[in-house]
Order: sequence, then C-alpha cells, then structure tokens
Amino acid sequence: MDPQTRRPTVRKDGQETQLWDGVHQLEGGRELRVQSGRVVPNKEILERGEPWSEPVLPPEPGPPVDGHSPCERLVRKVCGPGGACAEAAACDPARQLQDMEREEQRRLGTPERQTFTSGKCIEALRDDFFVACDAQADEGDPRPSGGD
Repeated sequence: MDPQTRRPTVRKDGQETQLWDGVHQLEGGRELRVQSGRVVPNKEILERGEPWSEPVLPPEPGPPVDGHSPCERLVRKVCGPGGACAEAAACDPARQLQDMEREEQRRLGTPERQTFTSGKCIEALRDDFFVACDAQADEGDPRPSGGD
C-alpha cells in the first residue's frame, strides 16, 4: 500500500496490479478491505500506530486533458455505450479509476489536467483485463444479421 495515497497493489510475476474494491484475503489469513480504490483501516492497521490521514495527492497536475480524460476513455471502452456492458468484470474497476481521477482533479482544482490516476488509466487502456465492450452504439445497426 502506498502510504501517501492508500492505494493498494499486489505484485505477482513481476507485474504490479491495483486491488479493486472488496475484501481481499492476504497471506496468513489476514483480510484487507478496499473501498473507492483505497485501503480502509482495520483494527490491525490502527493498532500498529501508523499515522492515518487523508491521502496526499501529487502536488503537480499532469498534462492537459485533450477531449475526454484517460479514465473517461477507459470507462467508455469497457462499459460500452450507455453502460451496455455495465456488468462486465472490468467496468466497475474502470469506474473506480474514473472516480479517483475526478477526486484528484477536484482536490487539485484542475479538472482540465491529468492526474496520477489518469496515468493509471492510460496503462489500463493497454491492459488485457480491460476488455472492450462489443455492444453496438445504437439499436439501428445497419450491418446485416447474417440471417438472409
């Protein structure tokens, strides 16, 4: 867990991956709860006496957003038009990233700039977990159905 942002990650086979919302079983039977992309302090964490405060965000915003933000593009890709693929496994994590990006932009006062999470969404756009929704943009799809 990054102590500044409280974003939990797991490293497996040399790859670092974000832990998504939910309860995660750790080695030794311990559990870690993640909500809105951040670790929720449990009794064990609090008993360690570690300081626990609001996450600290990077002080400098990134480059300008060109059109849709990276996380908006990710949500559009995996959740589909009008949320057509909202039940897809990658849709909820994509929305979590978008919420985190918006929160960072709000805190920094720079809604038109990319953030730390924007960079994670750029990576996610290339990640095999975030599969593109194959639903059609509208019901009037002019392509033939194949049943001539």
